[in-house]
Amino acid sequence: MALHNLIPMLNVSDIDASLDFYRGAPGFEIVSRPEAVREWRWATIRSGRTELMLAQTETGPGLEHSPDPHADSGWPAIFYFYPDDAAYLFAQVV
Repeated sequence: MALHNLIPMLNVSDIDASLDFYRGAPGFEIVSRPEAVREWRWATIRSGRTELMLAQTETGPGLEHSPDPHADSGWPAIFYFYPDDAAYLFAQVV
């Protein structure tokens, strides 16, 4: 069983500032829909074959609640693994 991809989702305090940073020197482009950034404060970005997800989980001006259920846990990152057989991977982990 092989893993084909890994995409980290980083917890950021300011999605707009983070997007400005990653679009700068690292040269990432936003590939998620603009509505996701605006409404959910979440974005997928890509540079070549490398992808990251950014999620603003702290509440702030105009954000009465965070769209992320883990917002209060202070998580730094979540890793999304993409295996060729998710059921097999689950069985092995269990």
